[in-house]
This record gives sequence, C-alpha cells and structure tokens, in this order.
Amino acid sequence: MTDDEAQNEALRVLVTAAIEVLPDDEVGDRARRSIAVHLRERAAANPALHKHPKRPWAADPRAAESETPLTEKAPM
Repeated sequence: MTDDEAQNEALRVLVTAAIEVLPDDEVGDRARRSIAVHLRERAAANPALHKHPKRPWAADPRAAESETPLTEKAPM
C-alpha cells in the first residue's frame, strides 16, 4: 500500500466514523446529504477516479445511481 493509499484509507475511516455518529433526524440527514454531494463533486472533478479498474461505476455516473445512496445510514 502506498502512502497515498494509506492516507486515503485513514481519511475514509474518519469520514465513515463521523457519518455514523450523526443523529437520525433532519439535521443528521442534511449533514449526510451535504457530505455525499461534496464527495460526488470531488470525484466528478477528478478524471483519474473514472479510470480505476476496481471501480467501473466511477466511469458512468448513471451506474452510481443504482448504488445505495450515501445519505442512508448502513443497517446496524
């Protein structure tokens, strides 16, 4: 694992932890939507993400729409 990959993984873990502790109410839902929008905009702005061989959905934004939205909390 490269340093960049390790840093990305550490950031992913932190963002996931932050999202999981958001409240199950309108404020938490709004925060999750805001985070999801930000992450999608950043991914769309980075063409390198569209070429990842393990993420074929990144090349086609329509495919990502069929995935579970980031605005939903994962079942516990």
